[in-house]
Amino acid sequence: MSSNRRARDRNAVRMWGFLAWLLPVLGIFEIPAYGKEPALPVTRVCVDEHHCVLAELAVTPAERARGLMFRDRLDADRGMLFVFPRLDFWSFWMKNTKIPLDMIWLNERREVVSMATRVPPCTTPHCPTYPPLQKALYVLEIQAGLAEKWGLKAGDVLQFELPEEVRKRLRSGE
Repeated sequence: MSSNRRARDRNAVRMWGFLAWLLPVLGIFEIPAYGKEPALPVTRVCVDEHHCVLAELAVTPAERARGLMFRDRLDADRGMLFVFPRLDFWSFWMKNTKIPLDMIWLNERREVVSMATRVPPCTTPHCPTYPPLQKALYVLEIQAGLAEKWGLKAGDVLQFELPEEVRKRLRSGE
């Protein structure tokens, strides 16, 4: 390789390195920090007018697989609603989840069909799974103890609307 070509290659590497530093500084391209959560769409999920959470929506397989892993806390007014493409026995586990949770499975009518409450974080390599008693279309994860505090039971109906962007993604099969 000629010395001119080596010099051009070194300059190209320097230029790309400079751009990789400059673009995030200018806000043109954001490189997410390690551990920073991606922005997910949200919806308000309510048992009644006094018992609601603002839930992030996990719709894609990758979003559902990550769930609430690696989070250090979950406020009492927050949660995550997992939206699945079809009714099924969707089992969950707590691998890499640092906070205890209540898991609430809902059918297509948004009725509670199963619950696992006060599920502890898993600190071992082999984590137990938590299957529902019936098929579900949605699973709501909230702060441990909230389901009991709210008096939630099988057959209760939760109210929420999926944003149009999420309904489009579900229709298109994304």
